[in-house]
Amino acid sequence: MAAIDIQVDDRPRTIDPDLSRTAEQMSQPEPGPVTAGPNRYTIRVPSEGTKLSLGEGDLVDTASRNQRPGVGTDAGIVAQTDNHIHLSTFGVLGPEVKTIVRLGTPAVSVPALGPGGAGGGAGEAGVACVFPEAYDTWNGYSMVTQGGAYQEARFNHLIVSAEGEVRVVGKTLVSLGTPGDVIIGAAPDAPVTELVLNDGD
Repeated sequence: MAAIDIQVDDRPRTIDPDLSRTAEQMSQPEPGPVTAGPNRYTIRVPSEGTKLSLGEGDLVDTASRNQRPGVGTDAGIVAQTDNHIHLSTFGVLGPEVKTIVRLGTPAVSVPALGPGGAGGGAGEAGVACVFPEAYDTWNGYSMVTQGGAYQEARFNHLIVSAEGEVRVVGKTLVSLGTPGDVIIGAAPDAPVTELVLNDGD
């Protein structure tokens, strides 16, 4: 039997006494054998058709609570939802390094504050952003960090816009270097798919 005491002196507080010395000792049962699988843990939330899947994949997903019949999940860690996913850090230790990575619709709880980031100190909502309009209104993908960003590929690395622009902007310097060739060309009649292949023509 457990008991909780309420102790009152200068400040009322609840005390949960340590009953480990008086409680009856019980041996821990032996764990069962490892299951043969599929080993999968799935969390489903009806709102926004949200699903988090851990472990074995399910490429069919015929569960009655599946919000998207026929849309399965790969093995590993898979998160699915209707409109929006984001991961954010507020950078409360050391130099402020707020960072947000967002998929889908724009984030409302972490708004753009403009380049100076006024009113958005560490631990507060909002992130400094040079182009708030894009951050606040463009659907798709965005990554904003008040620290540095680094991206590397050992092999080919492509940045492509199928129907729009590609902009590269730097406040102090934009550098382009290679031990090989640099090709800059304009081909108004060439489809984007051919330019991406870059066969040397």
